[in-house]
Amino acid sequence: MAPPAVETCQPLPQSVDELLAGSNASKQPCLHGDLLKAKQVPTSVPSLTELKRIIPEHCFQPTVARSLTFVLQDVIIIAALYYAAARIQSPWFLPVFWFFQGFMFWAVF
Repeated sequence: MAPPAVETCQPLPQSVDELLAGSNASKQPCLHGDLLKAKQVPTSVPSLTELKRIIPEHCFQPTVARSLTFVLQDVIIIAALYYAAARIQSPWFLPVFWFFQGFMFWAVF
């Protein structure tokens, strides 16, 4: 397979004279074409069984202690938001409070 041809890009002019002259004498290699070719989208999507085979088995085992620590963390954040709302007493804080409380209660349930 032959190597891809390297495109050349026009460097930015360093002075007004270069801009007006439109000099093409100093062309530099341009690699943006190679970068675009390297970031191609895959043509096939792996199936669910292939994904489950690739992911380690311990990732599928539930841990009650870890789940409860996440619930406790959410409850602590909810309590901290209520504490902040009681201390701040500003109408500008209420939309922020509503958003984060809704987000946290969605996370708990």
